[in-house]
Amino acid sequence: MKNIQTNLENAIRQNPEKKYKVLIVIKEGNDVSELNLEQAKKLMDNILSAELKGSKILSIAENSSVESIELDGEMTIT
Repeated sequence: MKNIQTNLENAIRQNPEKKYKVLIVIKEGNDVSELNLEQAKKLMDNILSAELKGSKILSIAENSSVESIELDGEMTIT
């Protein structure tokens, strides 16, 4: 799937029941509520943070309003 980060998709394919912390970016002009992710934290108008099972992530990725899904990792300044 082109909208899922490659290493995330590979990990999900190996273990779809594992939970992953992800960032979900919604295309401009779309409503994040249509994804029905009550447990997700809204970071910006079009960015959500959530911990979801891999199978759910693959399902969400099929939604045309999703621009990208990637692992949510801690950022460090060097």
